[in-house]
Amino acid sequence: CDEPTTALDATTQAEILNLVEKLVEDRGLSLLFITHDLGVVGRMCTETLVLQSGVIVESGATADVLHNPQHSYTQELIAASQLGSPTTHPAAATEIAVRLDNVSKIYGTNTAAHQVSLEIPRSSRWGLVGGSGSGKSTLLNMIAGLTQPTSGNVTVSGSLQMVFQDPQGSLDPRMTVRSIIAEGLPEKHDVTAKVDKVLAAVGLLPEHATRYPHEFSGGQRQRISIARAIVGNPDILLADEAVSALDVSVRLQILDLLNSLVEQLDLTLLFISHDLAVVRQLCTHVAVMHEGEIVEQGPIEQIWETPQHSYTQALLSVT
Repeated sequence: CDEPTTALDATTQAEILNLVEKLVEDRGLSLLFITHDLGVVGRMCTETLVLQSGVIVESGATADVLHNPQHSYTQELIAASQLGSPTTHPAAATEIAVRLDNVSKIYGTNTAAHQVSLEIPRSSRWGLVGGSGSGKSTLLNMIAGLTQPTSGNVTVSGSLQMVFQDPQGSLDPRMTVRSIIAEGLPEKHDVTAKVDKVLAAVGLLPEHATRYPHEFSGGQRQRISIARAIVGNPDILLADEAVSALDVSVRLQILDLLNSLVEQLDLTLLFISHDLAVVRQLCTHVAVMHEGEIVEQGPIEQIWETPQHSYTQALLSVT
């Protein structure tokens, strides 16, 4: 199994892992399971191998590797998998940056979003969570103007940029990093200086500007995507599963980067993720989507401690 649950929400992941466990037991299969999720390793595997740069740096019983790691790389992975405390970002302003009024989107006979209403204040940090196919990306695309709603109104106050889930797929392989980032500039003067400045802000070097996307790791490509999004000083940043395809150490770096940039640039953030722990660390508020509707929303600690809707309860129970 090569990363079979990477892009899945928590409830679907639990179902797939249950299925794999049952098949392994019923058919007497051997299981080799590749994943960057150490929690999944702890659940699925009795023995663990840790790879770094093509070399096995540590191996042994899973419990020993996870609870008493000997190699420095294993120790770094485990430390990175333990996310920090929930964000304590100050209360947001009262001005509304994004407003959805009874927004619906219908594709043929499929309703992707149904009468969704949501207000996101300026400078706030909102997470949007829910199962695969619940309508999260459709909602984000309507806010970004990439998709028009079938009915209802979307109002966005301020400039907006987006970071996509797959950095490789969202970066043109024929363009240099400088050209990619410069696309986000409203005015095309002093491009070199502006690109170098934003590269430094996301932890990359000026010489990276002349290279192409395939010359970078997944984490570096996501930094390039973030640089393209912030170079034009937007007011609102949308992030669609921006860390779901990254290993735990790179995920932590990108989360720290997003956290610092949102704070420094006073951005309004709408962050989609199927990982509630990630949303809890980065965001102060959360909206839960299920079958095209927002079934619950509010301060993240309130939702985390006392979820009211059965679907939210189910999501948290497998987190």
